[in-house]
Amino acid sequence: MPDVPTVAESGVPGYEATSWYMLLVPSRTPASLIAKIHGEAVKALQSKEVTELLARGASEPVANTPREATEFLKVEIARWGKVIKQAKVTVQ
Repeated sequence: MPDVPTVAESGVPGYEATSWYMLLVPSRTPASLIAKIHGEAVKALQSKEVTELLARGASEPVANTPREATEFLKVEIARWGKVIKQAKVTVQ
């Protein structure tokens, strides 16, 4: 849609919003179990069947390490927490 301005062109520079999914486990999950779950998840994400399925939905698999995923989640919580507070969003 070449005639529709981007969000930045509409007056909101730096705007970014994406969808993502992440496997989460309880905080006290043993590292060995986290490593096993991560390894199996990476195998699945690298399989032809899953890759093609995600591509059909315009999704891109990312197999971050558990540490990278934790850091990503912290950044997202900080970003969206700020938005939620400023907008005074409440649970209904």
